[in-house]
Amino acid sequence: MTSALRDRRSPVALLALLAIGLPAAAGCRARRAPSSEGVGIGFSLDDNPLVERGAIVTQPGGREEAFLVFVAGGAPLWIDACRKESGGSPVIFSFKTDDNGRPQAAPQVAAAPARARCAAAQAAVATAATPLPPGTEVTVQVTLKSSN
Repeated sequence: MTSALRDRRSPVALLALLAIGLPAAAGCRARRAPSSEGVGIGFSLDDNPLVERGAIVTQPGGREEAFLVFVAGGAPLWIDACRKESGGSPVIFSFKTDDNGRPQAAPQVAAAPARARCAAAQAAVATAATPLPPGTEVTVQVTLKSSN
């Protein structure tokens, strides 16, 4: 578990996102977590063969929507690139943005499953189509479809 998930807000928001059973829709659909601090955004990818849904939490909070397209569009590719690595669902990983908003590696817990470490590395080298908020740590939880 990453440090972002250990902070007092993140576990509540992430669990709330997973418990709300994100509604089915074509493409990507976002939904705010029912949290007292409004932290976290969930998404579902119904047409994707690997990823069922996901959640994004940022530190500092409130920047989740700025990362939604980048994460929802990239996570299936990152997970696909890491299929040979061990680790089940959900996959929890982090990346951060530098002072210019470019993705880069965030510290990963050594005990994290190999698939999570691989997905974090993939996210860190991905190119964003639009500028991302600088100086932000992003924690992503992706739930894979049961056939994977």
